[in-house]
Amino acid sequence: MAIRGTVAIVAAVALLSGCADRSGITATMEDATQKTTEKAAEMANNAASHGADMMQKAADGAMDTMADSMKKAAPPSGVTLYTMEDVAKHNTKTDCWTVVDGAVADITSFFGTHPGGDDKLAKACGTDSTALFTAQAKHDPKGYEKLKTMIIGALK
Repeated sequence: MAIRGTVAIVAAVALLSGCADRSGITATMEDATQKTTEKAAEMANNAASHGADMMQKAADGAMDTMADSMKKAAPPSGVTLYTMEDVAKHNTKTDCWTVVDGAVADITSFFGTHPGGDDKLAKACGTDSTALFTAQAKHDPKGYEKLKTMIIGALK
């Protein structure tokens, strides 16, 4: 619709400016159509790029919100506190503890069912996996909810 409107305006201007040659009007119209098409494509590309940026920012914001939620899910005072040395002892697929945002979780039961596979889950065993967990841009938000059910204490 915008391209047709632009072409019509160009044709009217050409006629009003005294361009009696029909080939001149046609060339002007073709040039205007080409430029308008190029501009429309540029705008579409910018919109697509902007949309991707917005989606990434939204995903990042969701991950930050989930991380904040995870911090709030840490056990209240009076629960068992662990050191990183305690957590480090539980570093196998059959005995796997990890720390995420200060919460200590026994994630052993998640082996065999983790959507990302056991190898990714094994990287968290015996470590503070906060960075690993939150850096995973494609991490399913349900992962935070699942992790909350596995919390056994808090990091000292």
